[in-house]
Amino acid sequence: DFETITATCFSGFANVYVVKKKLKALARYDIYQSGFNDAEIQPGLKAPKTNANLLIAGLDYTLAKKVHVMPNVQIWTFEDGNIGSTNDFFIHLEFKL
Repeated sequence: DFETITATCFSGFANVYVVKKKLKALARYDIYQSGFNDAEIQPGLKAPKTNANLLIAGLDYTLAKKVHVMPNVQIWTFEDGNIGSTNDFFIHLEFKL
């Protein structure tokens, strides 16, 4: 027996120059709704709550023309109390040819 589960995601992104043409601050916020919370499950089983939120905050530094260094932090939070939040730090390098 199959069931239709509808998942959705809402995302917002913003950036602003801190130093013109050299350094930008950036932020992104995503809201993920898995659709599992409203799904029918076997009687006696707990419904999974896998809805999550993602926050990304960082900087975009223009090292040279077409070369960017972007340190950022990514924080995942989950509605299910059994799943702890995760905090990760990344440094992305972008080289445009």
